Amino acid sequence: MPNTIDNDADEHLNIAFNSMDQGLIVVRADLTVPILNVRATELADCPRGFADTRPNFREILAYQVESGAISQAYMDSSINDFILRGDKLVETHSYTRKTASGRWLDVRTTPLPNGGFVRTFTDQTERHEMSLAKQQSDDAYRALFENAAVGIYRAVDGQLIRVNPALVALHGYHSEDDILRVGKKFASEVHVDAIHHANFKALLQKEGRVTDFESEIYRHLTRERIWISESTWLIFDQDGETIGYEGTVVEITERKRLEALIKNAADHDAMTGLPNRARFNQVLNESLEVEMSFHLAYLDLDGFKAVNDSYGHGLGDDLLAAAARRFTNVMSSDEPVFRMGGDEFAIILYENDPTDVRNALGRIIDTLTRPFQLGDTTVEIAVSIGVAKSVANFSASEILHWADTGMYRAKDIKGNAIIFQEPVLG
Repeated sequence: MPNTIDNDADEHLNIAFNSMDQGLIVVRADLTVPILNVRATELADCPRGFADTRPNFREILAYQVESGAISQAYMDSSINDFILRGDKLVETHSYTRKTASGRWLDVRTTPLPNGGFVRTFTDQTERHEMSLAKQQSDDAYRALFENAAVGIYRAVDGQLIRVNPALVALHGYHSEDDILRVGKKFASEVHVDAIHHANFKALLQKEGRVTDFESEIYRHLTRERIWISESTWLIFDQDGETIGYEGTVVEITERKRLEALIKNAADHDAMTGLPNRARFNQVLNESLEVEMSFHLAYLDLDGFKAVNDSYGHGLGDDLLAAAARRFTNVMSSDEPVFRMGGDEFAIILYENDPTDVRNALGRIIDTLTRPFQLGDTTVEIAVSIGVAKSVANFSASEILHWADTGMYRAKDIKGNAIIFQEPVLG
């Protein structure tokens, strides 16, 4: 199996990514590629073992042009050229293209919060050919309706009048009659978010067609919550009046799960499971943008280096993970803890009263200074904490600087100190 994930990533993720039917590429802002699964190399017409060369995104595209998988003209007019120019994506981009080997691919490019993007390749050759057959004759349409892997429906006057077997199965029923008997209440009972569904209907009325609209719904019979992608268009009578709509439905629950998994991996530290520095920068800047008042605490685990030196980095890693668990046990969900790197952590406390802040940080000192039992080894550490309050017109980096300054002053005291550092204009 190609080594498609950085060495410190979970091997289970490696197996999952390389078992997917979808091709998957994760590209960082600098165009390096930490994830390139086997299916992506197949759908991109790259040779076996191509991922082992650890290509960056520019090299992947260059190979495709050189091999004839995509043309230079296509490259120059596509989203890929936009990316190579260094422009940052701001929204998801989807398109369908035919490969040199005759496949039809749905290509979906989703921006990541800190630059870069996730690109998925879905082989839609069968679906494309079935849609073409539908247009050729009524008989082909009926065959498509009955045998399609995607759900197909028609609704008139707010009530389903035709549902194909795939959609019947998607909602947990055994026959079309079973689901049609639900009547007009089906629409009100199937949608998890009524406002989201109202937005879908408003967009459909405005545009006449909605493509790849994602929604969370209930599997109607079992009430299980699932995700779907729906493409819908209005239907009209002979006078041009709207009489209903029809469309297709594809369940994308697994895709949404994988997207959440990828996003979580990008935003969280692999060792401790805490949000990472990139996520910290995002949350801190968002808090400043909406002018929320907060205190920023910057923490260092005193004695961590001695543990590493005495017992090795393996035990040091165990200590960091155990400390992270203790953090989450004493802090509430609206007091996020971030691992900044090494043995340093940050906490954003949405408190205005310094006494409340000191009490919260005192709980952290209490829990982290209790002995850690790591296998057969018992270790103890201390904590140094610097605190800076948010100040109008100060940037995130300036507030972080003053919290860091307070932390180093606390370390000089040598013993579980908390220093409130007043930010000063430079």
